[in-house]
Order: sequence, then C-alpha cells, then structure tokens
Amino acid sequence: GAPRRDAQEQVRTIIARAANALTHLEEFKTYCTALAQHQEPLPKTSITLKDLPATRHLPRAAEIRGSLRVLASSVRVLVTHLGALDPEFAPKYTLQGAVPVPFIQEHHATETDQAHRAMESVAVTDCLLSLFGNIPTAPAFSEGIAAVEDATLAHFGGPGKLPQFMQTALASMKASAESNQKTLRARLQGVVREITGPLAVLAARAAMEDL
Repeated sequence: GAPRRDAQEQVRTIIARAANALTHLEEFKTYCTALAQHQEPLPKTSITLKDLPATRHLPRAAEIRGSLRVLASSVRVLVTHLGALDPEFAPKYTLQGAVPVPFIQEHHATETDQAHRAMESVAVTDCLLSLFGNIPTAPAFSEGIAAVEDATLAHFGGPGKLPQFMQTALASMKASAESNQKTLRARLQGVVREITGPLAVLAARAAMEDL
C-alpha cells in the first residue's frame, strides 16, 4: 500500500542522492587532474571555481590550489555522510575541522586578509553546494534509512503492529540500502586513492607555478 511505496521512494531518494554526489566528486576529480595536466579542452563538471563570480579570474595555479581544497572538503563530506570511517577517527574528519588553506594569492598564506579568506570560504561552500546539494547538512546515509524505518513503524503503531508484508518490505529496503552504501564506500575509497596518489603528484608542481 501507500506506506510501503512512500518508504521505498524515500530509500531510493537517499541512495540516489548519495550516488549522484559521488559521481559529481568523480567528475570534479577528473577535471582537477586535467587542469593539472594542462589539458584542453577541460572535461565538464557540475561546478568549478571559475564558474563563481568571486573566483572567476583565478590564474590556473590558484585554481588548482582552490580545487584541491574543494576536493579535501568534499572527501570529508562524503566519508561522513556514508559512514566510511571507524567511529574513533570520524570526529577528526568533519567538514568544520578542515584546515582553510588560502589559495587566491600566495601571500595570504602568511598574512591576515579577512576579506579574501571570507571570499575563499564562500567559494568553497558554493562549490560544495553545487556538488552535493544539502548532503553536508542532511542526516547521514544510515541515519536517513533509520528515519524511514522509524516513520514506517510509527505509522503502524509500533514494531509489534507491523504487518508481515511491511516487515518483508522494510527488510528488503534495508538490505538494498546497506548493499548500495557498501558499493558507494568502495567507489569513494577509489577516488581518495587517486586524489592522494596520482593527482597529488600532478598538482604539486602545477599548484605552485605562480609562487
């Protein structure tokens, strides 16, 4: 009936939102790799720093530095959302705990310039919003699935009153969500390996060209 369809739709939305976010991260990582390699034309991605008014005129090296900051923040967003870290390490990788590395101009790394720092923070936030929508502020993947289950149980008056067909449906939805979560974590791990491996090597020199 309607409760089952509603629950299924909510679970599909949670899975699709996470999958789309990871696809956007993969595309942005590919863009950053091409940028560091001086490729032309650059591959398409949902957002770049050059798309934002405040950072539209960044030189290439500064864009690479800023994009690396966006990548680092993006990884923090998704490892938190997908529950990809052991509980003991998770508090160290919140978005709020990210080091705000300056990127507009080299001297901002050592001189206090609140206007430029604010501009950089806004640019990174805007990129994250375009890449991930409300994921940075939404409940984590597992919490969202649990909320769907809780709402369904409440609709029927509690666990003891859940019809058999709904018990079966909930079990199937939870299994699907867990399987998709595992797959998404594996994809995210692959992205992190590329960022910290090949991309880090490529970007290290390119990001310093204007210093």
